[in-house]
Amino acid sequence: MIKIKAVDTENILDVCGLTAGHEFCPTQSPCSVCTALSIARSKFNPDMYVNAIYEGNTVIGYFMYERREEMAETATIYSFMLGGKTRHKEQEEKAFEHILRGLKFQGVRKVFLALSEADETARDLYRAFGFHISEEGYVLTL
Repeated sequence: MIKIKAVDTENILDVCGLTAGHEFCPTQSPCSVCTALSIARSKFNPDMYVNAIYEGNTVIGYFMYERREEMAETATIYSFMLGGKTRHKEQEEKAFEHILRGLKFQGVRKVFLALSEADETARDLYRAFGFHISEEGYVLTL
């Protein structure tokens, strides 16, 4: 069962310890660095949220999104990563579906992806959920 929980002092080391394939890590540096930078970035922007993705009681990934108060119906996902040891397509689909359902529950009606060049597998995942490419990048209307 997929659960989402804010990154906090109890799970930050588990989140930073995750590894991923190249498609979800936007730089050439190790993904733990990417993750730590995302968490740090969120602390300087009150509109950014970093959440751990759990399967049961185990951290399997994380995602970061921005949702501005003045544009509450819009969210931008900046990072999405599942750990490499247990990562598989069905798990990615379940986690991403859970994320989108949570955003919709919060009143979000439009989701943008601000992810770096993703590989074909990642693009297929986004397209499977209805994202399409527009002038603004990948976008989905919920």
